Amino acid sequence: MDNDLNVINTWSHPRGAASMPYLMPDSTLWFPYRVPNPTMGPGGVGGGISKYAWDGELLWDYEVSNDTYQHHHDIEPLPNGNVLVIAWERKTAEEAYAVGRQSIDNSLNEMWAEAILELDR
Repeated sequence: MDNDLNVINTWSHPRGAASMPYLMPDSTLWFPYRVPNPTMGPGGVGGGISKYAWDGELLWDYEVSNDTYQHHHDIEPLPNGNVLVIAWERKTAEEAYAVGRQSIDNSLNEMWAEAILELDR
């Protein structure tokens, strides 16, 4: 959209947004989206990141939704072309206790810590 509120371009994606898309200075668009079957289901869950050219061509797509990591909320495109992704990282009870966790009160006997991943596109 320009300053006069005229629509200049649109993109479409088959999945709902996990957070805000990012229009980059080179006219590419980063789109964090919600995967169909995320490993965790609370609010803010994403799992996928797509990058599109101005004309809508899919340039890159990556999913972070597996037994170890679940992307959530936001991403941060970097000047070098890579992207930072905030994710939950599964930790077993043993791993959590080894780094100082005092107790884990859930039926899975695990916890999900925060992680920041840098993806090389």
